[in-house]
Amino acid sequence: MELCNFILGLTLLNFEFVFGDKQGCPHRCVCPVNDICSVKAEKILDTCGCGCEVCAQEEGAICDGLRPCNPNQNLSCEYPDLQGKPGVCKDVSKDREMVIKPITCNKDPTEWTPCSRSCGFGQSLRIKYDKESCTSRAEKRLCMIRPCKGEYSIGNYTLLKITKNCNRVLRWSEPLKLNHRGCHTQRPLRPKFCGLCSDGRKCFPSETETRSVSFKCPLSSKVVTRQFMWVEKCQCRDLVKGKKGKGEKRHKKKKESENEEEKFNAIEEM
Repeated sequence: MELCNFILGLTLLNFEFVFGDKQGCPHRCVCPVNDICSVKAEKILDTCGCGCEVCAQEEGAICDGLRPCNPNQNLSCEYPDLQGKPGVCKDVSKDREMVIKPITCNKDPTEWTPCSRSCGFGQSLRIKYDKESCTSRAEKRLCMIRPCKGEYSIGNYTLLKITKNCNRVLRWSEPLKLNHRGCHTQRPLRPKFCGLCSDGRKCFPSETETRSVSFKCPLSSKVVTRQFMWVEKCQCRDLVKGKKGKGEKRHKKKKESENEEEKFNAIEEM
């Protein structure tokens, strides 16, 4: 009999220690007496394993192992420290939403690189950033500063802006279909091109925009949409110093009396 009491005592001692080792639980299980719940509260079992039926605590209420939070409302007892102080019931789903809230990327795309070719079709690139992950990716567009010599020979050019030193912007008098790698645009277009600089410098786009252009490929009967650089304005630039202006002393200026017919002939020979 004494042996049985000794074993039972050791069991209860170990039982109490286990409960006391768990945060928010007493060293000895003592169920609350006459625990009257509010109208909204419901009866649940304690979280210490004592088997007590206790009132479920609402959000913001004081909590511990014998005063557990209502699990049906996604409430959890959050303890501010490990010094035996009670915790507070908090909605864990709200904290989870704050953690997984997407981050908006504020990085703007880079400027488009210059066209890879001075005549005919080339490529222009820029870096764009994903709005959510902020990961970068390269974006491409087709570009044409001017047609190469012999291309679109049936096209007649119209000068849009004539200055003292530069025939800056020109376009076809009538729309034509652009040809790229065996494919042609679905409909005729009248893109703008950069003309000639009479003082020896090169004429390049200074303002562009990007438009979507559809190409039809006869061999595959597919329609492919590509981003295309649309020239808005052009400027004369010095390739060595990268400057723009009205000319430098080392450049030989053409006579101002040069008639416009000669300028058109020069443009058509590009």
